[in-house]
Amino acid sequence: LCVGLGGDASTAGKSGAYVVIDEEDLTVVHEARDSAVPISLVRFSPEGETLAVGTDDGSIYLYAVMDEYELIGRCVRHKDPVRSVDFSVDGEWLRSNSDGNDLCFFNSDDASYQSNLASMRDVRWASVTCKYTWHTQNVHRTAYAGEAVRNLHAPAPSSKFVGVGTNYGYISLFPLPTQHPEARSRRTLAHCGEVAGFNFSFDGKRLITCGTRDRCIVQWDVK
Repeated sequence: LCVGLGGDASTAGKSGAYVVIDEEDLTVVHEARDSAVPISLVRFSPEGETLAVGTDDGSIYLYAVMDEYELIGRCVRHKDPVRSVDFSVDGEWLRSNSDGNDLCFFNSDDASYQSNLASMRDVRWASVTCKYTWHTQNVHRTAYAGEAVRNLHAPAPSSKFVGVGTNYGYISLFPLPTQHPEARSRRTLAHCGEVAGFNFSFDGKRLITCGTRDRCIVQWDVK
């Protein structure tokens, strides 16, 4: 397990650090701090060889897990907090979104930016959490002024649907890929206020959502 740390000025000594914990006994396996700003996300590559750590300043730090978490490099392109990262099936590439509503691609071997965006279009991804991609273009369509997608997740890359949570408290299921402008969705009011957390269970049979304002955790049966 990996935990990213962040906080206000009173916790500045730990903000920007990450901790890797043994899932069996919760002992600390590794701890490091290369950033001075809060961590916004952590994600392992599908084969477990690379750890990506996103931060509030838009950076993504890559670490070699098998080499005692040696720093591979720092992905620099975003200017806003990183909110989602997906690795390719082979672990060679990663894509990312930030609060700046942008999509970036990086090589996981050296953290270099991939400027040839067209070459990334047919890459197979090990997860679906980025809300700005070629395959999720129309999940942002809404009839409500000011509504925006906050979270996106699919049970598996091969899933026939993808779910989203919005700042208005709604969750919706769309077909995957969602590229047709008239693609239909199933929409449900889930929370009073913004959906802060949104994740399917490992088997895709349950959806867990968290609300910012109502402070509720809701479990949904997916049929």
